[in-house]
Amino acid sequence: LVFPPTGRDRAIVEYDDLTRLNQGEFLNDNLINFYLKLTESRLKENDPELAKRTHFFNTFFYERLKRKE
Repeated sequence: LVFPPTGRDRAIVEYDDLTRLNQGEFLNDNLINFYLKLTESRLKENDPELAKRTHFFNTFFYERLKRKE
């Protein structure tokens, strides 16, 4: 699964990630990022003004912020 279908900032859920949706399993970053992208897209469609005031961060945001380059 890929969302959005095109563009640079896509969230990708691999086939193996789908088992994480079973009861008793833990979600992984791919599933969480996919849902965040989907939620962000729906918010932009349903409430554009609220979407302008809302920020969604990728689950890898903190790791990237910590990186010293």
